[in-house]
Amino acid sequence: MDKRPPGWPLLVALINGRSGVPDARLRAAVRDKVVLVTGSSYGIGEATARRLAAAGAVVLLVARTAEQLDVVASGIRASGGQAFSYPTNLSDPAAIEQLVADVLRDHGRVDVLVSNAGKSIRRSIADSYQRFHDIERTNSVNYLGPAKLVLELLPSMRERGAGHIVNVSTAGVRTPPMARWSAYLASKSAFDVWLRCISQELRHDGVTTSTVYMGLVHTRMSEPTRY
Repeated sequence: MDKRPPGWPLLVALINGRSGVPDARLRAAVRDKVVLVTGSSYGIGEATARRLAAAGAVVLLVARTAEQLDVVASGIRASGGQAFSYPTNLSDPAAIEQLVADVLRDHGRVDVLVSNAGKSIRRSIADSYQRFHDIERTNSVNYLGPAKLVLELLPSMRERGAGHIVNVSTAGVRTPPMARWSAYLASKSAFDVWLRCISQELRHDGVTTSTVYMGLVHTRMSEPTRY
């Protein structure tokens, strides 16, 4: 008997890309599922959305930039997939509430949430004395926004007795602390711990969670940072 969690095929696919789970296996796991992917206008989120759509999922694209979401959605549709754009500022709690109301109205459910949107910052503490907003901004995007989105989606998931939440995190939260990454890693760690704590309350209602601890990925977000 396979004791791996329900979201395992999706989890492995996110980690390994096309060299991981075969297309047929991923298709069997996500075909006709409604999957909401945050941060899906560029980078990891865009690549995830495209592969999920190719596997037969109905993909809901969420990010701030409406124009780029439309580009991604158009590309997915041109390839025969299903994609819908929902431009949203995930640092705005009211906008998240409206997002979930719109999504549930349009699609009736969200089977899988891929919480991928994030804000990265690398700055020494000496350069941060007058920049408390760095901590506020990273927390609003990496912790508070994702937590609010989960809280808005959970009632419908628990009522249906099904749902899966994927946290696209960073390997930095599971390794020794790194200088200059305090604001970023603290915010990512906060959501990581929060999700792992609530997962113990959710599994009895059929809602499962998983976290992908990504290594360094060269994306639009990481490009400005010197390593």
